[in-house]
Amino acid sequence: EFGGAPVGGLLLGISRVFPFLTTAILALIQTLSAWRLKGSFAPPPSEKSPISISGLFDGFRWILSSRLMRIIVFAGNPVFSLFNAAILITIMELVTQGSSETEAGFINTAAAVGVFLGSLLVSVLLPRVRGGVLTLIAFALPVVCVLAMSATTGLVWKLVLLVPALLLLPAGNSAMGAFQMLAMPKAVMGRAFASMGIYESLVGAAITALAGIGLQTLGYQTTMIIMGSLMALLFLPLLFSSEVRDIPLSDHLETYAHSLGYGEESPSKSPESPNEG
Repeated sequence: EFGGAPVGGLLLGISRVFPFLTTAILALIQTLSAWRLKGSFAPPPSEKSPISISGLFDGFRWILSSRLMRIIVFAGNPVFSLFNAAILITIMELVTQGSSETEAGFINTAAAVGVFLGSLLVSVLLPRVRGGVLTLIAFALPVVCVLAMSATTGLVWKLVLLVPALLLLPAGNSAMGAFQMLAMPKAVMGRAFASMGIYESLVGAAITALAGIGLQTLGYQTTMIIMGSLMALLFLPLLFSSEVRDIPLSDHLETYAHSLGYGEESPSKSPESPNEG
């Protein structure tokens, strides 16, 4: 994570073929290494029902039946899709403005440094800071970063902004991820996560394409302002959701999930908050 992007930029500066060739060689080495592992690759016997399209729609239906999950999936997740697209067009803009591919690759390195430093804080923050606070700050920092990056020029300031942007992402992910695991009925958990993954992939691809079009037609600063503003708007449902704000310390997550009516074994029971009309 720290050196991959700069090394990729260095290889790209030598020849456009080198990054792809290197990736192919490393993938081949990985495949051969996995092939040499001892043991059976046959899947273990399972009594679970096979994956199906109808099962996937069951996951979507459960997400749509829960107000909290609708907020997390349809408002929260696109925030980071927009952030990733912002990093991509920042790299493209830096190269266009004269930075080398290697220098531009340090944009990814700065984000990775932030995540690494944040991972060191997880064990300190989770027992002391409420999960709702960690989650909201984890979403808010990238929003501020993208809007601030739209007003800066040059590599150094963008690197400085990117390090703290993801500083609380590991802690926020831990708090929200643990709550989601407790909130989802076990009967639909796999299907719900699969549905979330498909949605994130589709939305991420669309956002990346639109960000590239925006960079080409509107310019870097305008595109970043639009993306940062969209991130801020998507952040508002999380901010105003009492269910998100009130996520407690990690020791009380299970009690909190049950108090909201989540975590039931049966997927047929609606997971709506009892406070809803």
